[in-house]
Amino acid sequence: LLLGVGTGAREGELFALDVADLDVGAGTVRINKTLDQRKGADHIQPPKSKQGNRTIGLPRFAVVAVEKHLAGRGPG
Repeated sequence: LLLGVGTGAREGELFALDVADLDVGAGTVRINKTLDQRKGADHIQPPKSKQGNRTIGLPRFAVVAVEKHLAGRGPG
């Protein structure tokens, strides 16, 4: 939720994110795909436009939330 609020990204873009899309050190998230929920939970596709591919700077509260989430994942 905080990542969505902090980025303004669309719901499908947030659901399509991978850990590799996050750069916690730089405080950014790379948006380069979206989930088309109308076609199913596994239908990941590129954004509809070139402007959909973007890197968004994260506000500090979103960086902290991502760090806490990733720390709870454990190894692997």
